[in-house]
Amino acid sequence: MTFVFSAIELILAKIQNRQWLVDEKKDDGFTALHLAALNDHCFVAELLITKGNASINVQNSSLQTALHLAVGRQHLQIVNLLCSKAANVNLTDKDGDTCLHEALRHHTLSQLKQLQDAGDGGRLTNIFTNSNGYDKRPSVAIACTLVAHGADLTARNKKNQKPFDLCPDPHLCRMLTEKHIEYNRENNYDQQIKQNNTFTECLVCSDNERDTLFQPCSHVVTCHLCASRVKKCLLCKENIQSRIK
Repeated sequence: MTFVFSAIELILAKIQNRQWLVDEKKDDGFTALHLAALNDHCFVAELLITKGNASINVQNSSLQTALHLAVGRQHLQIVNLLCSKAANVNLTDKDGDTCLHEALRHHTLSQLKQLQDAGDGGRLTNIFTNSNGYDKRPSVAIACTLVAHGADLTARNKKNQKPFDLCPDPHLCRMLTEKHIEYNRENNYDQQIKQNNTFTECLVCSDNERDTLFQPCSHVVTCHLCASRVKKCLLCKENIQSRIK
């Protein structure tokens, strides 16, 4: 195995001045990085990025990035690698799906399969709320990683679905909401209101930080003290059905 990796490093060193070879596409638009992500070859993917300067956000014929493929195959290590190398988590495929759409769709399907395998409809609640090693599940860890790196909770695909529309698991939705708020706080940047210089302040009182997510629009514009007084989102004017701190 060491010999194989050394050979790859040697090849990449030989073609350093011919960048187009690293990003060369097959007929289906797959690059070497797409194939590494698809097949969970994490070390190869890392070499392609660090030694070969592979373009991390290249899309194939279906407009999938390497990250889309890694998420679809539930390759957590590859997902972590690509996110750490600043992959764009919000690019969309031919169906308008972001990586988070794909991650939550996969999470729901895996939960339903677990239910089917259990053969007991009465255990649905346990499947969605059982916290035993919950955050260690690949589908959960991948979704959390994407949101921690800026995945958009409000992006709509071509079926007009937002990521949370694909996830009936309230526990995961709450976890991701907390991650989203934490991401905005740490980056001191609210992607919803780029033009507002006071983007961390509650738009109602201006004293506290925004910390409450409105559903179904998924905007975060007020603190929890003011949230109960707001009936329509201050950004999109959509009626607020629920509030999550």
